[in-house]
Amino acid sequence: MEINNPPIPLLVQFENIPDQIKEFPHWVLWKYEFVNGRWTKVPYQINGRKASCSNNSTWSDYQSIYKTFDPIKYSGVGFVLSEQSPITGIDFDGCPENYQENQQLENILKAMDSYTERSPSGRGFRCFVLGQKTFSNCKAKVPDMGIKEIEIYDNVRFLTVTGQRVDSFSHVIEERQSALDDLCQTLWPKQPELQNHMTQHNDTSEVLIPDDELLARIATSQQREKFISLYQQGKLDAYGDDHSAADMALCNMLAFWTRGNRAQMDRLFRGSKLFREKWDERRGEHTYGDITLNKAIERTSDHYSGCINKGAGFEDRGSTSNPEEFDLSYFSLKGKSKSLEMQMLEEVYVMKPIALLGQCTAIYAPPNAGKTLLTIHLLVDGIKSGRVKGDDIYYINADDTLKGLITKLKIAEENSFEMLVPGHRGFETKMFVRYLKVMIKTESANGKIIILDTLKKFTDLMDKKMASAFMNIAREFVSKGGTIIFLCHTNKHKDSEGKGVYGGTSDIVDDADCAYVMDVKSDDKFTKHVRLRNIKSRGNVEPEIDYQYISSKESSYLDRLSSIKSLSVDEIQTVVGKAEMHEDLTENAELIDVITSALNNGYRAKTKLIQYVNFETGVNRAKILKVLNCHTGIDYCSGHRWQYSIQASNSHLYSLLDNGVPSYIKADRVAYS
Repeated sequence: MEINNPPIPLLVQFENIPDQIKEFPHWVLWKYEFVNGRWTKVPYQINGRKASCSNNSTWSDYQSIYKTFDPIKYSGVGFVLSEQSPITGIDFDGCPENYQENQQLENILKAMDSYTERSPSGRGFRCFVLGQKTFSNCKAKVPDMGIKEIEIYDNVRFLTVTGQRVDSFSHVIEERQSALDDLCQTLWPKQPELQNHMTQHNDTSEVLIPDDELLARIATSQQREKFISLYQQGKLDAYGDDHSAADMALCNMLAFWTRGNRAQMDRLFRGSKLFREKWDERRGEHTYGDITLNKAIERTSDHYSGCINKGAGFEDRGSTSNPEEFDLSYFSLKGKSKSLEMQMLEEVYVMKPIALLGQCTAIYAPPNAGKTLLTIHLLVDGIKSGRVKGDDIYYINADDTLKGLITKLKIAEENSFEMLVPGHRGFETKMFVRYLKVMIKTESANGKIIILDTLKKFTDLMDKKMASAFMNIAREFVSKGGTIIFLCHTNKHKDSEGKGVYGGTSDIVDDADCAYVMDVKSDDKFTKHVRLRNIKSRGNVEPEIDYQYISSKESSYLDRLSSIKSLSVDEIQTVVGKAEMHEDLTENAELIDVITSALNNGYRAKTKLIQYVNFETGVNRAKILKVLNCHTGIDYCSGHRWQYSIQASNSHLYSLLDNGVPSYIKADRVAYS
């Protein structure tokens, strides 16, 4: 049986939760789980085991819950009501989004005037008060009040806490015993309880085919289009947007296929896209679902038997024991290429030429290599060139100082892209996955570009399960037309060739569309040369690209940003040559000083020059000759520090360069011989 995706709860706004309730160690985590055909809120401990509302050893203090809460693993947090706390929770379910649209609801909330928040579904309100319930009843169906149900609990029950505060009422939990008593009296006036005389059709027929197999058969029958439209997509257009009519049509189909097995029909319907809370709403002695199922069973006299039944409009598929009778061709995409092509985003560079629109790209770099600098440079270039819109870009700066933040924020403002920072305006990294889920659910991911700087702030890169779960959400975001770019750190250890290696588990790279590793090729304290090396790609991105920028401490961030330029092959060779020259000058500095001193004192003949340096330093003659040759030439900027001329006797006479110009120190001095 196909299981629908779990509901997407509202984001938990921890900062709004009253301190009074935080004082009690009655906190649990919770997540949606599919139980008995519907999504249910299941409480959990911080150790990952299920919690119990009747066992306080499974509860935790607020801080432990806050630190443990992970939106990838859990749907939210909850508070367990018990005799040890004076708090009562009042739950209003099935309400208008604006409580002021319902006069009776507004009157109740005003009478309580205590901390009130929205429920996780967004379709209800929850009020917490100081007081104890004096009635044994807990639930009341109140459709006449324009509310589906009101529930009141003060013991052995956990209630979800969202922090989605309704600002019209008190921000703290108030003592409201009198108002609580009045509400209970209104909901449960003293009268005999109605007896439940609900009758049901007996499930005398055995289950002909297991649920999963039955669904597969229907999905390849002659009425597959109608079934998929109702069951998998929940479409109402063929029924005049009448949800009840669509419910009835699906139940009629299920009655045929299940041979009127009511329990199986109920299970299957609850797993469909048509299922809603109305299914369990009371209609006198029966529920809406009971009535719909009973009508479908009564109306259906013809049932599936494994034989051809053209009158019912179904194609026989027989027993699935013969695999050749199961037709997979229905699921084929043949003929769908044009429609899929229309959905595909045009191949546009977000960060030219390394990151494409509609892809997930990861960029790994060592600390202080300039990955943020380069990313902002390429984003600004994309905005100015018109390839992307600044309003579609959301740069999440989660790894910066206040000074750095202010500088980058000004750049974002000048180029009209958004910048989000944890701890500011209620944004939290722990809630980021939930934000993505909301964008996916509301179909608002298309065209949006998100940059995470750095990724380690949003998931544990060393935890394979967490990294994999995070990437599942990221992939879904991309599949909905979004773009996401991760900035990450390389491993502190390099490979056998001295190249950088991505940090963390392989899940990020495995699930990304494109991944680069940045290496610092040279850094002379004034300029830095970096190379981005592609290790995974889908699409037309560069396999390797080099950049150079100013890196001196005296230069400002804006100076460094504006100095970035990509390097051509010839420029790379020049830069690499300069880097090697700088290394040589650094490595040979001591001998260069001694040779320079010797030349200044007239020791110009090669043989005598080497003898002098050997005597002064003790370095062997082969090493001295190597350094002498390394820095011989006429280009001072290329690392040359002297040149030589050949005399008639084939002897080599050396002379110093003065910034490229030969300088014959004491030209009249007789060379040492």
